[in-house]
Amino acid sequence: MFWFWITPIFYSVDMVPESYRWICTLNPMTLLTVMYRGILFEARTPELGEVSIALIISVTVFLLGYAVFAKYESSFIKRI
Repeated sequence: MFWFWITPIFYSVDMVPESYRWICTLNPMTLLTVMYRGILFEARTPELGEVSIALIISVTVFLLGYAVFAKYESSFIKRI
């Protein structure tokens, strides 16, 4: 639940006090949410740096997830 509430879906990152914004930046979904908000509400194209960071985060999470799945694949059905 904590990660859900620090993802700026129903509020803007600008609404978070400056001293607590670093907590929002720990959430990998924050960047994607801010980029989508810029596209939909501000008609702004994401910068190349933002897209690059999002791509790196996505590939890293995918590789970590795949590694965990490959490790526990044999006992995966038993755990479900």
